Amino acid sequence: MDRPTYRHKPIRSVASLCRALGEKEEFLRSLASRTGRLYRGPIPKPKKNGKGTRDVYDAKHPLKPLLQKINRVFFRNVDYPDYLQGSLAGRDPTTNALVHRNSRLLVSEDISKFFDHIDDDRVFSVWHGCFRFDEESSKLLTEITTMDGFVRQGAPTSSYLGNLAFWDVEGAVVTKLREQGFRYSRFVDDVAFSSQRPMSSDDVAWAIAQLYAMMGSRGFKPQRGKHEFQTSAKRVSIMRFGVNRDPSLSRKERSNIRGHLHKLEVMALRGALTQEFHSSLRSLQGRLSRLKRMHPKESADLKTRFDLLRNLASQEPTAVSAKSSNSTNNSSPQNQHNNAASSKGPSDAPWD
Repeated sequence: MDRPTYRHKPIRSVASLCRALGEKEEFLRSLASRTGRLYRGPIPKPKKNGKGTRDVYDAKHPLKPLLQKINRVFFRNVDYPDYLQGSLAGRDPTTNALVHRNSRLLVSEDISKFFDHIDDDRVFSVWHGCFRFDEESSKLLTEITTMDGFVRQGAPTSSYLGNLAFWDVEGAVVTKLREQGFRYSRFVDDVAFSSQRPMSSDDVAWAIAQLYAMMGSRGFKPQRGKHEFQTSAKRVSIMRFGVNRDPSLSRKERSNIRGHLHKLEVMALRGALTQEFHSSLRSLQGRLSRLKRMHPKESADLKTRFDLLRNLASQEPTAVSAKSSNSTNNSSPQNQHNNAASSKGPSDAPWD
């Protein structure tokens, strides 16, 4: 069965756990007894789809650096199966889409209130069952990585625990799906399966039943309102990537990226290199990275313009302000942009 595997020898005592983490037992037990006071939150954060907010928590010192150490010492030494695609090194929405390339049908499910259902029993099973640590160490780690009996989204260890939430049942389900011609992936709480050939309604219903049974067996529920069934009669997409053929971004998404870049160019021309500008620039960098992987030719022109903006952003605010106020200076944002456009041709002009 294809499931997560810890690469090293399991911890067999609290003393061994302390040596692995380089911490004293008194310190670990002290933190374990007061994790409820070592979080800020809930903090409302906009959802990635822009619809509503979700509550996240921020671990405070000294808990946060310990959780980060637990990531380095334990969670990053796990071999994660390729069906786990979220919040892991080298895996992202792009690689998730590649799992489902050339799809004739795709079904996606969302796990309802995912982190709110990862309780201390499930976390204990991760440490004791998946990592095969001794009972006392597993209990101590469970207390350190939960708050009031649950995993808190936003904590450094939360995404890893989310990936391991179905460590003991998911591999068997994936094997059964693959035997019937389905491909499966999970991006934290977003679950999807697809097929490169047409499937009967009975086949699809059977596959959905496998997922619902897996969720229910570990105390989770699907969010029925987000159930989505797509066929190749129209564009099949997952996390904004079309997968009817090789993964691609929709025309609308590519247009939005161009609009995002143009908005930042306008802000730069006005000298408005505010915190909003810097935050939006970082967001655009991620979107351009996805565009480059799927549409390299289209991204090349935008990358030139983005690099100009990034260079402006890296300058001292006073220098940028002085340059932006001097429209005759060739190094001003206006003339830098115009010079870049004239050197590359009309395709580098701001998008309409």
